[in-house]
Amino acid sequence: MALAHTFTDMSILSVQESTPTFPGIPIGEERKARVQRWWHERSPVGRSPFEVGFVFRSWATLDDCDFNLHLSNSSYAKTLDYVRFQWALEYCPQLFREEVGGHIALGGTHYMFMKEIPMMASYEVHISMATWGEKWIYGIAKFVAKPKKGPATSTSSLEPVVHCVSISQLCFKVGRVTVPPSVVMALNGMGPAAAYERMQAMVDEGTIKKFMTGGWREEKDVWWEEEDEDVQMLRRVRAEAMEGMRVGLESAKFYGI
Repeated sequence: MALAHTFTDMSILSVQESTPTFPGIPIGEERKARVQRWWHERSPVGRSPFEVGFVFRSWATLDDCDFNLHLSNSSYAKTLDYVRFQWALEYCPQLFREEVGGHIALGGTHYMFMKEIPMMASYEVHISMATWGEKWIYGIAKFVAKPKKGPATSTSSLEPVVHCVSISQLCFKVGRVTVPPSVVMALNGMGPAAAYERMQAMVDEGTIKKFMTGGWREEKDVWWEEEDEDVQMLRRVRAEAMEGMRVGLESAKFYGI
């Protein structure tokens, strides 16, 4: 239902943005402001990159389970496809606006299965940002379920049980150009306030696509970078672990037969 509403909103906006104009009749400033406000309200302006997440609630239906009577391993991947897309719409909606025309490419998905999810049991998927580097971002998704309450159940044991942890390795693209994560975050308001305002001015001027497809390389200063040292410290610590995982898996192509 949420996905349907998102597509409906974006379709309405697309019609508003592409309404034909006629010679001598200027584009209404009121409509332009309304469109810009629509994007602003759907963007995570002023929030930390680690705070923006998405929670999906579902249950292990018969067709998603295997002969072992629990959620099939293949169903984790199917569910995560939908969850990643919804998270992207929460995290970086302005990457997909007409003036930018970007998309997200998936470089790999890694799973650690810890505990099975029984057939017909309800569960949730919590996805958020693990970290990012110069090219890749790493989204972390946890499949969790709440334990059943019982007479002997203590309050502390009611914490959600983690059934699976998944890491998605992704990158931002505009056409064939890979865009640094920090640039996309600033476009969506997760960075210095001045950077967000500067990029929105580029949207109004019609120069944002040029900037996103390589114009950032010509800048003397990386004015779009996150300035919060605590955020950067957490990013660097996590990035070391994620990059180690990526390099290790890439090295595996030389193993085996």
